[in-house]
Amino acid sequence: MKKMSPADRKIANLRDGQFRPFVYPDGTALGDEVLQLDEDRALGEGFHVYRMPAGMTTRAHRHNGHEQFLILEGELHESDGTILRAGDLVFYRGGSEHSSFTPDGCLLAVHIAGPEIAPMKAPSRRLARRFSKMTGAVWLSILREPRRAAARRPASRPTS
Repeated sequence: MKKMSPADRKIANLRDGQFRPFVYPDGTALGDEVLQLDEDRALGEGFHVYRMPAGMTTRAHRHNGHEQFLILEGELHESDGTILRAGDLVFYRGGSEHSSFTPDGCLLAVHIAGPEIAPMKAPSRRLARRFSKMTGAVWLSILREPRRAAARRPASRPTS
């Protein structure tokens, strides 16, 4: 067996590792951070540890490939009402859409195949109300949007 070169191995500890702020392509930073050793991949892709501060809600997004994560600490509330807790191992199929909220902060070990893609449409008003109760009015702007009137088609009349 060939001797391991120090350049071929990286080690970081969750307690004192160098977490880096996650910044969206548009420059937005929400306070979440990533600990990632593979510098050949974009921050937040591949395997990494993801830390969300208390009260944070992720942007609604669609996955460009499968995502899997293990909740190490804390609790995560998903936009469909599912509550995930420490010890839960979660799999999202590529193309699935969601957003997440953490009331007290959380730490996750994540593997994600590729970058997030185009944000999903806003949730239904019913789902927005439900999620707002859990998150403390995070979705208020959605609830304030006026309902769009459905396009009305003229009634068809029988010809005589």
